[in-house]
Amino acid sequence: MVSNNTAVMDIKEKPGIIRSIVCDRARSPLSRILSLSKDAATHSSTSSECVASVMSQTKDAPASALGVLVKAEGLVKVYRRGAEEIRALDGVNVRVQQGEFVCLLGHSGAGKTTTLNLFGLMDRPSDGELTVAGHAISGADVSFLPEAKLDMIRRENIGFIFQQFYLMPTLSATENVDMPLLWSGKSDVERSRALLERVGLGHRMTHRPAELSGGEQQRVAVARALINEPKLLLADEPTGNLDTRTRDAIFDLFGELNKEGLAIVLATHDTEIARRVDTVIHLQEGRIVD
Repeated sequence: MVSNNTAVMDIKEKPGIIRSIVCDRARSPLSRILSLSKDAATHSSTSSECVASVMSQTKDAPASALGVLVKAEGLVKVYRRGAEEIRALDGVNVRVQQGEFVCLLGHSGAGKTTTLNLFGLMDRPSDGELTVAGHAISGADVSFLPEAKLDMIRRENIGFIFQQFYLMPTLSATENVDMPLLWSGKSDVERSRALLERVGLGHRMTHRPAELSGGEQQRVAVARALINEPKLLLADEPTGNLDTRTRDAIFDLFGELNKEGLAIVLATHDTEIARRVDTVIHLQEGRIVD
């Protein structure tokens, strides 16, 4: 077993080693959320300053002034399994404003995760128009964007939170939050610690995932998602594995971040959660329904 200190030392000395430590597949969710630029890794704010800089806009500003972060028109995603064709999304129209809290509501197979994957540039649409953070991703007059360009857009604008946490078991909470910066061979431990304070884990910074509860692990994942100061936070069933009390605590944290100006798109099947957001988009079999 690789020790905590050894893993961090190797990563700092050989950034490429992360690919073999973190995941087997280069396009796995964890490899994507760790794909940050060296520029993004150069922040070295003090604790109070770096927490305040996570969100630069206020929720009270009018949507027209803040602008549109995500614009999808006629969005289609088709998967093929042999001769079978599966239309995971079928003509979806969505707009997400800066500072807006949106819920994608639906049962398993409704198209929620597919929508998040497209918004997060982890997959490409089969058809339709998609613009993310001012960048045209797909459409009739849009050139094919290389993966490197999609990676750049993602790391500069988007944070990810998943149901399964995807924390490195050999690293402490602080090191897990700092991991996206280590991917680039950089580190900002002060910012990582400040973000852990922000999510209520100032007393758990040195603990490894196995020493944390499910709710605490998800808070670490939230802090990690904020390390690159995103404009948009995408959360896929982030409370699905949590008890009701912990679920509410995590959602309250999302609400605080949203009030500070962070746009959030959250996928869930939980109608109770859906009642507490700005906008609810009900998905069923890949289509938006009333």
